[in-house]
Amino acid sequence: MSGNSVFPTPVGASHGATHTNGTDDIQDATAAQKGVATAAQITKLDGLSNYTHPNHTGDVTSVADGAQTIAANAVTLAKMADIATQTFLGRTTAATGDPEALTLLQATALLNVFTSSLKGLAPASGGGTTKFLRADVTWAVPPGGGGGSPTYEAHTSSDTLTEGETGSIHSNKGASGIITLTLPASPATNVSYLIIREAAFALRVAPNTGQNFQYSGSLATTVTKYLEIDVDDDLGLMEVLWNGSKWVVIRELDSFNEEA
Repeated sequence: MSGNSVFPTPVGASHGATHTNGTDDIQDATAAQKGVATAAQITKLDGLSNYTHPNHTGDVTSVADGAQTIAANAVTLAKMADIATQTFLGRTTAATGDPEALTLLQATALLNVFTSSLKGLAPASGGGTTKFLRADVTWAVPPGGGGGSPTYEAHTSSDTLTEGETGSIHSNKGASGIITLTLPASPATNVSYLIIREAAFALRVAPNTGQNFQYSGSLATTVTKYLEIDVDDDLGLMEVLWNGSKWVVIRELDSFNEEA
């Protein structure tokens, strides 16, 4: 474009009137008006620095903007979650993990049974009312059944005696033939039985698998087969006791035979 150019004047106002200060100068920026930052504003901006979070203190601690950490010993019992009455805190689930609220049964299962050198729980008794707890962590009945009158049982068929029947009397009264009474497989030391033949048939007393007898006449004599109380006119009687390794005939009346 050459020569003089003429630009139209804005309708309704002069160009300078459109600025806040009424001039053609570029205006300063203010809170209410866009514009160019002033020297004072630039100086203020230069004085700013990155914000740093203050350190936390107390139960929860941190350094600047670092991770927050619960202080040692800050979580008291009162600040822990409530638990039910008769509850233990522990863990039964395998592997490392969160604590768990344990029942009495679960807590008991975590504890050891006592040994000859360490404290601990008593093992299950297996029932009964006359047993006592031995130092070898086994329950046993005192010789003679723990007091009171001994139990009497008449067997009319073969049977296996139990440890709980220790101190009792066993007979073949009423039997119609030969019967065999087998002694228990894993008795506690001092378990004993009194065996009486009252019927007109032989009465056999047999050790369990892997057991044997020792009887008078020769203390070195041992048998792994049954002993049979003879059939004759006299009352036959035998008392046997487990000494921890074998059945010992501690009393006898009349004779008996070893199994052939």
